[in-house]
Amino acid sequence: MHPCYIVKTNTVSVDSTIKVYVGGEVAHPGPIEVPEGTTVLEAIMAAGGFGEFAAIYNIHLLMGERRYSPNLHVYKTALHTRQAWYGDGEGDLVLEPEASIHVPRRTSMYLVLEPEASIHVPRRTSMY
Repeated sequence: MHPCYIVKTNTVSVDSTIKVYVGGEVAHPGPIEVPEGTTVLEAIMAAGGFGEFAAIYNIHLLMGERRYSPNLHVYKTALHTRQAWYGDGEGDLVLEPEASIHVPRRTSMYLVLEPEASIHVPRRTSMY
C-alpha cells in the first residue's frame, strides 16, 4: 500500500513558480517547480512525499547562505485503510527560489513483521 498525503495549503494567490530541489528520502528526488509561497512540507509532498525510511524530524534546508533545520509538526495517521501524513503548519517555512531540501535516511531501522509472521531468536546457552 502506498501512503497518501494531506497538507495544509496556502491561501495566497500565486501567479509565478520557483524552482527548488528536494532530495534524500522522498519518493521522487530532484528539482521541481512549485508556486511562490510554497512551504517545506508542501514541496516534499510535491516530490512524492516522504520515503519509507525518512528521518522526518531531521530535515535540512538551505536557502541562499542560510541553513535551517525546520521543526515541522508532521503527524502520521490512519486514513481508511491507508497511512496519511499531515502537517499543522507549525514550524513550516516558506521557500525562496533555488532552495534545497534534504530529507535524510533514519539511522535506526526497525523490523516490521507482517501479520502471522514469526521470528526465531536463538537462546544463548553460555556466556563464553
